[in-house]
Amino acid sequence: MLQTEGPLSFWKGLTPTLVQIMPNAGAQFAFYRLFQGLWNYCFQHEATAAPGAVQSTFCGAASGITAKMFVYPLDLIKKRIQVQGFEEARKAFGSVRRYTGLIHCASCILKEEGILGLYKGFWPSLLKAACTTGSHFLYYEQTLKVLVYLHRFVL
Repeated sequence: MLQTEGPLSFWKGLTPTLVQIMPNAGAQFAFYRLFQGLWNYCFQHEATAAPGAVQSTFCGAASGITAKMFVYPLDLIKKRIQVQGFEEARKAFGSVRRYTGLIHCASCILKEEGILGLYKGFWPSLLKAACTTGSHFLYYEQTLKVLVYLHRFVL
């Protein structure tokens, strides 16, 4: 990459990644809170009790899926920009496009593939989001429990 495209090629896809990460992380936490409230309402648990492993995993998975639904077009654009430069290897998969940036990529997708083009590869991405975000929130809650225990023990 350095020889053929220069040092900036190592940062391909950085702009959509940065534009995507903040709303994705914020949405994950917001939806996690929402799904925890719904869980507590449906199963009549007290909101003050620390969530169990099943609850935090399920609510985390649901929050990951919901957040991914909103930011997926940016994820797709990021990936399309990042794979540029591998045209020879990708010929067998269909037409190869060159994009100059986030806006150019989005407009090309909309013009050539329509609005649904922004959601190609969506289902595997949802599965990944459910698994990873579910496990993130499981470990998040378990870590909070350990920290609360250590805080009580130390004080």
